[in-house]
Amino acid sequence: MALYAVRNKTTDKIRLVDAPTNSAALRHVAGDEFAVTIPKPREVAKLVADGVKVEDYGAEPEAQVAEEGEG
Repeated sequence: MALYAVRNKTTDKIRLVDAPTNSAALRHVAGDEFAVTIPKPREVAKLVADGVKVEDYGAEPEAQVAEEGEG
């Protein structure tokens, strides 16, 4: 295992995590604030109707904002 410094980009707070990979360290920290589920179709419909955008994995957030502004 290695020691990873996981920095919150908003607050600059750093947490030291002893983990096998950087991904595992990030998952460990993110698990304190986020939960991931597979939404039911009705929930997806409501979220989209409420203006929540679908994000593509791997795409830069700025690129997604630029695409939304086009067309």
